[in-house]
Amino acid sequence: MLATTTPMSRPMAVLPPAAGRSAGTAPTPPAPGVPRSSLSFDRGATIVREGSPATHWYEVVSGLARTCKLLADGRRSIGEFLLPGDVFGFELGTAHTVDVEAISPTSVVRLPLTWFGGSQDNIQSAAARLHRVAFETVARNNGRLLLLARQTAQERVAGFVLEMDRRLPRKGSRIELPMTRQDVADYLCLTIETVCRTLSDLRRAGIVAVDAQHAILIRDRTGLEAAAGL
Repeated sequence: MLATTTPMSRPMAVLPPAAGRSAGTAPTPPAPGVPRSSLSFDRGATIVREGSPATHWYEVVSGLARTCKLLADGRRSIGEFLLPGDVFGFELGTAHTVDVEAISPTSVVRLPLTWFGGSQDNIQSAAARLHRVAFETVARNNGRLLLLARQTAQERVAGFVLEMDRRLPRKGSRIELPMTRQDVADYLCLTIETVCRTLSDLRRAGIVAVDAQHAILIRDRTGLEAAAGL
């Protein structure tokens, strides 16, 4: 359920802007006077629905979201995990092509696409923002293509752990994974059984440790990079 001002009905840990992420990825406020809405979503709520009119774009302020699409055979595919500072909602056509769902309680800022027209200040501000968005999106997509191009499940799972180590907040070498194992499987185009078995193999090899709260501790980074084929 969407709630704009009321507290979350199911409190959970909310991801703050990720420490250690590359410079420039923290949410940045738009120019003064730009119409914007601050929205909050409970875990599992739909932020954007596939097929709905693409009239706004969004920036994640806190929490974690996923872009996903239901395939013709009934399987779900997850395209991206969206963290604080990430943006979404830009489409080539007039309708959204994927669902965007909150994995944890998530806050976003929504701005109209019409902001990219109008005054010279808006245009200059939009150009600077689009420059950042374009490079970050290309970098994420390239990383995902490289991840899926890996042939073995071990390479994909190890590569995913390294990606989350780079993008998520962490305490030392401990990574808190707010997404489920099924989310990870749908992101890597694997089955949940394969993901769990591969993590167990990495644990037995002394490369990672996994606890009941779905946190992962990297014990051997060199070994993990080798397992990822790097």
